[in-house]
Amino acid sequence: MITFKKTIGSIGVIIICFSAMFLETLFISYKLDLNKLDFSHFTPPQAEFFRAQDAMCTMMNMISLGILELFSFVLLFFSVARYIEENRSNMGLLKALGYTANQIGAGMMKFALPTFVGSLSGYLGALGFANPFYDTMNADGIIPEFSFSFNPWVFLGIVFGPALLVLLFSYMVGLWKAKGNPMEMINQTEKTKKGKKAQETGKFIHELQRTVLKNHLGLIIFVGFSVICFSSCIQMSFTMYHETDTSPMFFWMMLTIGMLLGVTIIFLAFRFVFKGNLRYLSILKAYGYKNRECYQAMYGGYHLVSTIAFAIGTGYQILLLSTMFKKFAGTYGIAYKFDYLGFFYSVVLFLIVYFITNLFYYQKINLLKIEELNTDLG
Repeated sequence: MITFKKTIGSIGVIIICFSAMFLETLFISYKLDLNKLDFSHFTPPQAEFFRAQDAMCTMMNMISLGILELFSFVLLFFSVARYIEENRSNMGLLKALGYTANQIGAGMMKFALPTFVGSLSGYLGALGFANPFYDTMNADGIIPEFSFSFNPWVFLGIVFGPALLVLLFSYMVGLWKAKGNPMEMINQTEKTKKGKKAQETGKFIHELQRTVLKNHLGLIIFVGFSVICFSSCIQMSFTMYHETDTSPMFFWMMLTIGMLLGVTIIFLAFRFVFKGNLRYLSILKAYGYKNRECYQAMYGGYHLVSTIAFAIGTGYQILLLSTMFKKFAGTYGIAYKFDYLGFFYSVVLFLIVYFITNLFYYQKINLLKIEELNTDLG
């Protein structure tokens, strides 16, 4: 069965929600508290600083919404959909025992719990970090000091909004998946696309690699989005630091959140690749293929996907930041320039994370036994 323990154990979902909501809470709250100030008696320098701070918060919220939240929610929904797909056999058993599609769909709503935990953690983390954040924003004391104030709408939107979206989404996906034939669900029957018959033995792994990609379009999209997210978040952190002279605290805050989110999503994506191809692994293991060949068949096709996705992520953050810089050029007097050093650092960090992730799952393939594969397949 799909247990409560499995749902609350979705650490990846919690980290995704925490990362997205942490920055959003800080900048939304700061902007709202900033706008409470009575600036009618501000001196010209104070008024200029006030407008710059307000514009900066708007820009950061738009960037956060455009990168962190967009990718976080897309990948979060993919995670829920893939987890439900992996548990089709359990859902089939429940349906064979007499449970209705509505009851099974309602059981999938437990995914809202880790979403709620992650969002609440992000909000509380931002709350604990609010004082040093506010102090840094007004480090020179140009405008009167002010502190974090509780806003019920921000709290409800940040903490409960994502959980309600996931609640509805998981119910709808669970309801849709539960409408299949119970025996097909139990046996994990899938519609597959046949690859071309290999003319030589040496081409079998390559053909299987292509077949794996064809039969798992959702995994291709998931892996691609995970790398795009990593590429965008990390490069954005370096660009904002090098080109806008943000404080070291902002840089490390954004880089840490970006790394936490990016690494989690990449590991999560590769986990789904691993779990989604256990049947192919069982066949290869049974026929005595080497671990390197098993790994190449399962993950080899995703190397090109990841490379293309990293390039797309680079292009996306260039488009987003150049648009934002142009919009606020009158306030800050800065123009967007491509950060070559930041790009180099981002590539190095990505290669390290990508290598470690691939090595981890290569070792998982190496440690797998046929008996364990049969157990996992039910």
